[in-house]
Amino acid sequence: MHDKTYANTNEKNINENTLKIVFNIPNILTMLRIILAPFFMIFLLNDKYLVAFIILLIASITDFLDGMLARKLNMQTQFGRILDPIADKVLILVSMLALLIKFHFPLWIGLIIILRDFLIVCGGALIIYKKKQQYLAPSILGKTSTVFQLLSMLIYIVASLNGYYALWIDILLYLTVIITVLSGLNYVLTGYLILKLPDSTEEIVKEVFTSAKTTVNTTAKTKVKTKNASLKTTKVKKNIKIKANKDTKTKKNKRTEKNRNEKKHKKK
Repeated sequence: MHDKTYANTNEKNINENTLKIVFNIPNILTMLRIILAPFFMIFLLNDKYLVAFIILLIASITDFLDGMLARKLNMQTQFGRILDPIADKVLILVSMLALLIKFHFPLWIGLIIILRDFLIVCGGALIIYKKKQQYLAPSILGKTSTVFQLLSMLIYIVASLNGYYALWIDILLYLTVIITVLSGLNYVLTGYLILKLPDSTEEIVKEVFTSAKTTVNTTAKTKVKTKNASLKTTKVKKNIKIKANKDTKTKKNKRTEKNRNEKKHKKK
């Protein structure tokens, strides 16, 4: 009876801990991003442009807030690490499709963004399957490309509704494409290294960092030794000079005393 009660209590604690891990504030914001994506598409396609814009803006803000809060509140979880890039890709894909349909967003830009995300998802799944890694860590370039993609879509909606055109919008779109392509290449290279090399890239980076740190420490120690040797040499030279001055003074005193004695002897 006691064992059964203990087992039930233990199971209850595990369930409570799981709920706390899954439904913490950063993860709720990430899940909200996934939920908002289809609503953006529905409102945009039904000409509710202001509501659609606000939804996309809120979803974009959650992409910034979830990571920041996870770090600040120490709520980083494995579930959150896996869910965050999925939420980003769902939001970008759904939003991009809606813009392609409604506002004739440049097709070639949309295809590049969708193809890049497709390659990352397939590559990530392959790495998880082959290397048994639980997730593929996002890169700085990857997060930057997401920010530029969301910003480009928000500005494109406003510009399209107002019939506004400016050169800087084209520049922003081209810059978004460049960062998207670079982040895609970065993920491909990282994935290749993880799959082909015997050690994970994280271990390699750690090894390089440790090697660099050792080199810096060795260099610092060498500099200290050189400085100490230099100080020692200077001190020895100073002592030799002092001794030489003393010897010269002693000889001079002896010579003076000898001259005095000689003069006294002559007087006598």
